[in-house]
Amino acid sequence: VEPNGKDISMAQFEKIEAGMSYDDVKGILGRDGLLMSEVSLMGHDAKIFVWMNKAGANMNISFSNGNVDSKTQTGLK
Repeated sequence: VEPNGKDISMAQFEKIEAGMSYDDVKGILGRDGLLMSEVSLMGHDAKIFVWMNKAGANMNISFSNGNVDSKTQTGLK
């Protein structure tokens, strides 16, 4: 995974809430994430996207049926 634009911050991470759409998240972060995983099973779609900074700090956001389900971060400031 390589960084794909302007660094993201902890303040941006904290604005992301359960139930938001991918477009909502993209609007907060100002760039697309990298799709890391995608599963579709019995009418349920799950996707995990990662956003990474140049120094390696990153966030992972899980979407369930198009909405934020969970989020994690490592090293954001």
